Amino acid sequence: MKNFYVIANIGSKGASDKADEVIEYLKGHGAKIAKKTSDYTNSTSVLYKYTNPEDVPEDTEAVIVIGGDGTMIQAARDLMSLELPLIGINYGALGFLAEIEKDNFKETLDKLLCDEYKIEERLLISARVYNTKGNEKLYNFALNDIAISRSGSVRLIDYNIKVNGLDLNAYRADGLIISTPTGSTAYNLSAGGPIVKPNADLLVVTPICPHTLSSRSIILDADDEIDVEILSKKHEGGVERLIVFDGNDDTVLADGDYIHIKRSERKVKIINTKSESFIQTLRRKMWADEDSQIK
Repeated sequence: MKNFYVIANIGSKGASDKADEVIEYLKGHGAKIAKKTSDYTNSTSVLYKYTNPEDVPEDTEAVIVIGGDGTMIQAARDLMSLELPLIGINYGALGFLAEIEKDNFKETLDKLLCDEYKIEERLLISARVYNTKGNEKLYNFALNDIAISRSGSVRLIDYNIKVNGLDLNAYRADGLIISTPTGSTAYNLSAGGPIVKPNADLLVVTPICPHTLSSRSIILDADDEIDVEILSKKHEGGVERLIVFDGNDDTVLADGDYIHIKRSERKVKIINTKSESFIQTLRRKMWADEDSQIK
């Protein structure tokens, strides 16, 4: 690889300076670099939120993202039409997507320049929201998860779930998470859902604080299609219900709205330059400190 596009989260302390270091190093090794220079946080475009895909040169071979997992997710969503592979230098917390530690970035860049890497494809899911008349009111994608939740109330949400047209269950809960394997270590994990290898071909359905002891996460095939019907809020005291994509884009749901969720034909490409397995990464990110305390 010799042609790169660099995105830095200007809200992360030190990320912009690290971007300049990355650019200087790559240029010093004969690479061609373009950098995201504008702030698109006020964009009203439906095509992107932070990074305009039209700004990415046509000869770009990979996108280097400097920030946390949230920055990686947004870059992937904004640029998914370009189908470019992404790699992240972590300026966030755990960093399951942005796996490259900021102090070891030169070793990673050397591997990119020498084509010593592999590309992993990550599953994307899409959702279409329809009103009671069957009119589509929303269409969006998620790399991590799609969550249905309440806003500003302690009351529960009532909803029905169908899988491939068959009734699964009716829930009263704080909400619902439909997670990809990539997103299993995010909101799904916080809600008590299982951790899944990111290259697995499946979906995870996790109710959020359900009002029953029998409700647990359900693992579905990646090709299964999920329908969620939002029931009347007559018992919910006017609680506002939202659908949220990757913890960011949110839209208010109304009585009778239903959401059709399925895998997208598109995929996100993530560059992996490490020999470390997912199990090793998981142990290092989540339990290494606990082990040292025990010992």
